[in-house]
Amino acid sequence: MLSLNAILGLSADRDIGARLHLLDHEGRIEFILLDTVEIALRRLSVTTDRGTQCRIELPRTQRLVDGAVLLLEDKRAIVVKANVGQLDGLQTLVQETVKA
Repeated sequence: MLSLNAILGLSADRDIGARLHLLDHEGRIEFILLDTVEIALRRLSVTTDRGTQCRIELPRTQRLVDGAVLLLEDKRAIVVKANVGQLDGLQTLVQETVKA
C-alpha cells in the first residue's frame, strides 16, 4: 500500500500544473475520487482510478481539497478529485432543508 503523507500542492499551481500537463499526455495521472464525507478526513484508505491502493495520513495542518496533489514523480502523479455529483447532491439537500 502506498503511503501519502502530505499535500505537495494543487493542480492549479503554475509549476505543478505544467508537470501534470506533461504526465497527462502520457496517461500517467491517477485520480482519487472522494465524496463530501471522505474529503473532510485526514486519514483514510483509498484506491485510485488505476487500482493503486493508498493510505492517506495528512498532518493536522493540511486538508484534502479538489485538485490536491499527493504524489508527483517523473513517471506518475496522484491527484484528488472531488465527486461533484456528491457535492451537488449535498448542496441540493441543504437548500431543501433551508426551504422547509
